Amino acid sequence: MSFELINANPIVFAVLAVAGLAALLALGVGTEFFASNHKVRVARQESIPTYYAHLLGAH
Repeated sequence: MSFELINANPIVFAVLAVAGLAALLALGVGTEFFASNHKVRVARQESIPTYYAHLLGAH
């Protein structure tokens, strides 16, 4: 049994493409979130776990 990309189901490529785009979007959103909170966290002189634990506990 051999795997040939030409005979693969097109839905597999569509699912992989959507998953790849979702992963890139999640990475971008996560980066923006941590970058926007960096100045505030440094100004408060809090460690990363302490600052983000307070964010999670506040909601």
